[in-house]
Amino acid sequence: MGKLKPYFASQGIRLIGIGTDREGFDEFVAGGFFKEGDALYIDGSKQIYRALGCAENTCCTGCWGIFHGSIMPLYSKSRSLGFANNMAGDKAQLGGTFAFRAGGEEAYAFFQSTRQMECDHVALCHSLGVELPAGYDPYAGLGDM
Repeated sequence: MGKLKPYFASQGIRLIGIGTDREGFDEFVAGGFFKEGDALYIDGSKQIYRALGCAENTCCTGCWGIFHGSIMPLYSKSRSLGFANNMAGDKAQLGGTFAFRAGGEEAYAFFQSTRQMECDHVALCHSLGVELPAGYDPYAGLGDM
């Protein structure tokens, strides 16, 4: 989602990132997904995750989820682009992608699962009333970071 940040900003849409701990935070910022000072928060109590209804992995699903047919290609793609795929930190908490209108009404909700880690970018943009930029590739140029 970080690659869409400038486009979303031009459309008056603000991105907020929330993690469960400091683990991986610096790598996330160094990767250019967000910048220091952007709306990045750490929710160590997982209060926001619970309020949004995000699930947690069990030991079995968490260990085997990476081998699922939809997850392994994402893992392989990111490895080919030079990402270390830091597996440190909270392995149990699943997140998601959520869009809210100015009044707080939910416009879009995607919950990560052991079978699906990425939201539908087209559906997300449509829920926000914008079009996905022509030629958008969430992975283009990431190997250079």
